[in-house]
Amino acid sequence: MLRFLFGISIGVAVGVLFAPASGEQTRRELANKAEDLKNRGVEAGRQQAREVGSNVGERVYDRAIGER
Repeated sequence: MLRFLFGISIGVAVGVLFAPASGEQTRRELANKAEDLKNRGVEAGRQQAREVGSNVGERVYDRAIGER
């Protein structure tokens, strides 16, 4: 019986040490990662919009100058 109780206490101790984070902490970490991904996507979209805008501006300028 003593070995059984010792085994249970060791199992509980190991379980507590290796248990995942609390639900609140996990939700906070997921929210932070989602916010980071959103910010990366927004910045990538802005960069792409700058490039497209620049290319369109160059084409319009070239056509306007080329027609003179």
